[in-house]
Amino acid sequence: MKPLWKWVIILLVIIIEFLVWTYPYEEEVRPFAWSPWEDKPEIIQQEPQSPSEPLEPQSQKPSAEDPETQKPTEGEPEPAEQPQSGDASGYSETPKPADDTGLMILVNKEYFLSRDYVPNDLAPIRYYATDRSPEGRYMRKEAADQFNRMAEAAATEGLEIVMTTAYRSYGFQTTLYNNYVKAHGQKEADRFSARPGHSEHQTGLAVDISAPSVGYALTQDFEGTPEWEWLMEHAREYGFILRYPKGKAQITGYMYEPWHFRYVGVEPAKKIEESAITLEEYLSGSSRS
Repeated sequence: MKPLWKWVIILLVIIIEFLVWTYPYEEEVRPFAWSPWEDKPEIIQQEPQSPSEPLEPQSQKPSAEDPETQKPTEGEPEPAEQPQSGDASGYSETPKPADDTGLMILVNKEYFLSRDYVPNDLAPIRYYATDRSPEGRYMRKEAADQFNRMAEAAATEGLEIVMTTAYRSYGFQTTLYNNYVKAHGQKEADRFSARPGHSEHQTGLAVDISAPSVGYALTQDFEGTPEWEWLMEHAREYGFILRYPKGKAQITGYMYEPWHFRYVGVEPAKKIEESAITLEEYLSGSSRS
């Protein structure tokens, strides 16, 4: 017969094993990764939130390594054009506060937003490239809903479109612009990046769109891809326009950007695209009839 102390040890071992196997360990909760393209798990779908208070993304600063701080890839340069007004950069010498006219708010090198301007109805976008700042995954609610619908419609035709950045705070744009100036000089930076307060990304109505066919980059090569062709045909049906079209830098103040779209609402978008004009021209009254 075994000594009593051996039975005590055996009993303790049995109790410990029982506790180990029955302890309710909590599993790590992970966001649900979804994509209609099974070999592209990097695209995450998030359910829209309905916060009781206005949603404001957590402030973050882009680093020099963030893809968002990299200069967009250019194709053939456009013919040199004289800026509309102000200095050589095209910025007005007497900029005016943007008139908050809802979805038709105009922000450019002439009209600016204050540093404390934040849309009060920001909502998350479900289709985005995950290697960009989480702060940029928001748009105003109507625009976000329409972007999600547009991405889902493209998916039914086997095309994947995602946003790389949408909303940007004044502080985020300040760091982004300063990084560009440091890397490329102010004259060059002013061609493709807005100074703080002059970026329409701050309105929550602008979105940069890319696709896997160009490695989710912001590049002139996006033009002509199946995703871009689809957008040029259908984006207006969801209220989006190509904001900085080719050959319009003298009016918009920025080089051609095939990735930059702006939400204005379905009817204005159809009129703008069908008339082949810019938002500036539309708001001037040249094609509202």
